[in-house]
Amino acid sequence: MVEIKKISKYEWLIPKEGAMNVPVVIFASEKLLEKMKEDITLQQAMNVAQLPGIVEKSIVLPDAHQGYGMSIGGVAAFDLNSGVISPGCVGYDIDCSVRLLSTNLNNKDIKGKEEQISSQLFRDVPSGVGEKGRIRLTKEELDEVLKNGAQWAVKKGYGEKEDYVHTEEEGKMKEANPEYVSERAKIRGMPQLGSLGAGNHFLEVQEVDEIYDKEIARKFGIKEKGQVTIMIHCGSRGLGHQVASDYIKLMEDEYGFENLPDRELINAPISSELGKKYFGAMAAAVNFAFANKQLITHWVREAMKRIFPNFKAEVIYEVCHNIAKFETHNINGEEKKVLIMRKGATRSFGPGRKELPKDYIDIGQPVLIPGSMGTSSYILVGTKKAEELTFGSTCFTGDTKIITDKGIITLKEINERFQNGEKFLALSINESNLELEWKPIMNTFKRKSDVVEISISQTNRSNLSKLRTTRDHNFLTLKNFNLIGEEIEKIISKEKMLIAVDSLKSDIQKSINPNLAYLVGALVTDGYVYLDKRRGKITFTQKKVAKKLDFIYHVQNCFRECFNTELREYKTKFGGGTIRGRQIYGEGTDFICCQKNPAIEILNITSNLPKWVMELDKEANFNFLAGIIDGDGAWNPNRQVLDIFTGDENVAEAILLSCLKMGILPYISKQRGSCFVIQISEKEDLIFGYTKRVKGIFRKRKYGQKLFSAKQMFEGVEVRWPFLHKAIRNNLISYEQILKHIHKYPEIKKEVKKLIESPIRMLRVKKLKDVGISELYNIEVADNHNYVVLTDMFMPIFVKNCHGAGRVMSRHEALRHQRGEEVKSNLKKLGIEVKSGSWKGLAEEAPESYKDIEEVVKTSHELGIGRLVAKVKPLIVIKG
Repeated sequence: MVEIKKISKYEWLIPKEGAMNVPVVIFASEKLLEKMKEDITLQQAMNVAQLPGIVEKSIVLPDAHQGYGMSIGGVAAFDLNSGVISPGCVGYDIDCSVRLLSTNLNNKDIKGKEEQISSQLFRDVPSGVGEKGRIRLTKEELDEVLKNGAQWAVKKGYGEKEDYVHTEEEGKMKEANPEYVSERAKIRGMPQLGSLGAGNHFLEVQEVDEIYDKEIARKFGIKEKGQVTIMIHCGSRGLGHQVASDYIKLMEDEYGFENLPDRELINAPISSELGKKYFGAMAAAVNFAFANKQLITHWVREAMKRIFPNFKAEVIYEVCHNIAKFETHNINGEEKKVLIMRKGATRSFGPGRKELPKDYIDIGQPVLIPGSMGTSSYILVGTKKAEELTFGSTCFTGDTKIITDKGIITLKEINERFQNGEKFLALSINESNLELEWKPIMNTFKRKSDVVEISISQTNRSNLSKLRTTRDHNFLTLKNFNLIGEEIEKIISKEKMLIAVDSLKSDIQKSINPNLAYLVGALVTDGYVYLDKRRGKITFTQKKVAKKLDFIYHVQNCFRECFNTELREYKTKFGGGTIRGRQIYGEGTDFICCQKNPAIEILNITSNLPKWVMELDKEANFNFLAGIIDGDGAWNPNRQVLDIFTGDENVAEAILLSCLKMGILPYISKQRGSCFVIQISEKEDLIFGYTKRVKGIFRKRKYGQKLFSAKQMFEGVEVRWPFLHKAIRNNLISYEQILKHIHKYPEIKKEVKKLIESPIRMLRVKKLKDVGISELYNIEVADNHNYVVLTDMFMPIFVKNCHGAGRVMSRHEALRHQRGEEVKSNLKKLGIEVKSGSWKGLAEEAPESYKDIEEVVKTSHELGIGRLVAKVKPLIVIKG
């Protein structure tokens, strides 16, 4: 147990022990400290304290949380002769930082023009994953950017000298050397200059909500409440990320990691050739980030002048974080030049520092703490005490699918939303009574580690259903009728099998009209919904032939009952296209309703279809699946399976959950890379009782579907026919066959029946390849300590908690959930206009995803490492 000593209300100490070279000092309230204990933030700080040449202390700031190698919100100083430089202590997104602009507008100017402003900014400022900037560079010009940063941009006419004067390092790190930046990094960065990116990056139009120190606020250019400010948060895009990746590999090759407390803290001596090269490449990435924000500032000015011809905006300040710098500080009583690495932390210099702009040298450096999307941000000013306590630093606020009570969500999203209190329940199994339970997620973890790719299937001949995980991650398997957790590499080497869930228990069921459920199923396959501010329209398209008439009439009847209006036949269209890779020609008749309320209700349902499906009762669930099958399904009499086809991942997830609620485990694959094929070979008789178009005659399957490993089930038991040869061959054996013959083994009959009648079955697993180092996520689930992960083809497998080891499932398509629409709607209610190219981006950056910024700011202010100056709240948010 780590010993944490309380020094004062906001100061805590982990004494130097073991291999630590210095103690760990934590600046946090009790509330924030308890949050830090939920991940490995403190252990990461102790690991940093073991690095060679670290001086005085390893610092943890109020907003600290687990990162790669060093916690985000961590600071450390290193001796120039004996110290090291580590990409893990700087971060992947080098100089992911913040710039704040003051403007000559106030909130009254903005009122009523929010949509116009947001649309103009969204058009003029490129944003999103992989988004390209508006300018094109030659290699020579990119090298100039890497050398001169924001000063290059101003020289080219993109801004004013005052812009970079009010930027750390005057917008240019002189140590930058483009020669040390790889061609791969340059290729990634070249098209991205002048773009916002995605993740937690944003452009925000704000208004001043509170002024705490009028004099300093005025010197910063903040004159009154209601004044409009603009905040830009972005970094060095793909270039900076590649610089980090390149030098992590080079340092591992040169120095190895055997003597490190954490591989993620790979490093090189500051004075070494490799250390110097990394610093020069990092500084070049910082300059790229400076130029990036300068160009965005220029695009913002141009965009706003289209609406406000007299618009003016001045840079208050641009702060850096995710950076290493050579600075002079008082170390153990003497002035000493050291290397400071700040990870997700902002410098907080007090008055008198020569590094400050002339107009701030008497008051201190502006410290910008951005809130999450939809929450307020804060402006503080640096203090002398901050320099004494933290080397002049203060805090900066900051994908794998599983089944949760809120639908199917990636572990990355859960990790981010969990950090500030959003609660989740995960589908879990009680290993004693083998009943499914919903258990709260207690903790989330994020790290990087070595990854292997495995495939999971019934026969082990298919490689389609893949999962990426650490080689030591525990999966549930079977031993002596009991579920146990065992490392995946051991499971594979011993040719054991994994446990899959084949049914779904839902504690929340709503009384939903079965006809509405059928209608939704039909519309998500063969329908289209349009909705804007004035009108809505629902279109259902189907070829009007005899074999489809019952289906069409049922859809119309369902629509009439649910919405008290007609889905009227409109017109027949003729044409061609490609369906499931085949060129087809034909006709289709549109059935249309041009009323807004039905469109609103259907869109509300389909915006998070998987969550809605989880809440369906049995009758509604059967009707939903029947509507899907009648719309995009077919009976294959030769293979005796129901095939459903969809190109929408959101729909595929909903079908999986619907099947599991019926005790069906579908087999899912892909055609031509984009079309999911969901195959159902169980309970067809029940399904055909609800379908109108798709019918079939099926025969009982010889081997069944609910299968178990005979070898594992009867391990240590003297078994005879019909189980003996199957156990010797390590075959799967069906539920029906076990149930038919288990009476011959009275001594184990009870245990076996309990097992085979539980909501599980077994599947084979094999290793495909080593992947290398990847970013990983994991969660901790209460009580049962297990949960369900999905392969890339949605095979639901039970895994154990690894208490931080984490995993990543392979992803072949972008996440298409539209939960972001709910986020946008909620922000709209608060008077905040949002523009984003990605629903996922909005969902990831919802306000509830982050720590309590007010607690962070309060701690910083009362501790004295940053004094409150002003609070700004968002009016318009632009996100990638």
